[in-house]
Amino acid sequence: GLAKSTVSIYCKSVTIDDPERFRQHIARNTRSNADRGSKTYAHKQQCRIHSAISEARELWPTVRSDPQLLAFIALYWGEGKKRYHRHHTGQVSICNSDPGIIKASINAFKKLGYHELIVSLNIYPKNDPIIAKNKWVEFLGIDVNKVYEIMPRREHKLYSKYGVCNLYVKKAFKLWHSIMTWIDCWRMELGINESCQL
Repeated sequence: GLAKSTVSIYCKSVTIDDPERFRQHIARNTRSNADRGSKTYAHKQQCRIHSAISEARELWPTVRSDPQLLAFIALYWGEGKKRYHRHHTGQVSICNSDPGIIKASINAFKKLGYHELIVSLNIYPKNDPIIAKNKWVEFLGIDVNKVYEIMPRREHKLYSKYGVCNLYVKKAFKLWHSIMTWIDCWRMELGINESCQL
């Protein structure tokens, strides 16, 4: 817990008989401490995941009986980001050109207690960025953080003159595991054996 400069002051007066042996000793201890640290982190992460899944299973009957949340779970099952990567700890995002779907998702996130949302917009060269952004702000009632212009590989049919909206939830580790658990609970109720994460 000390600064390197402070440690350096105290170490200047230390003499080492066999510097090479001492370096090897430090290298061994550093590696073993790093291994212990990574194991501790992995264990904590597994505990967090287990806790989130257990809590989500307990909440499933409540979620199941709420039409708004159940509609959102069905929507996320079909449209949401379901890939899990250990470095990203799960990302909750949904992308659509239908403002009704994005609005319903915002309402569901807020109902679940997640209010920190990021909204970005993908537009094509045919879209007017200012009109598109203003329309989405009008539709959703929240600001659009970023607008990205996408260059299609081939001539793109313009499905929406206002572009495609991407909705992300900040700090979504627990929410991602909860949504995946609820999808699996519903999947089992419906008798569908295949997992949503192939």
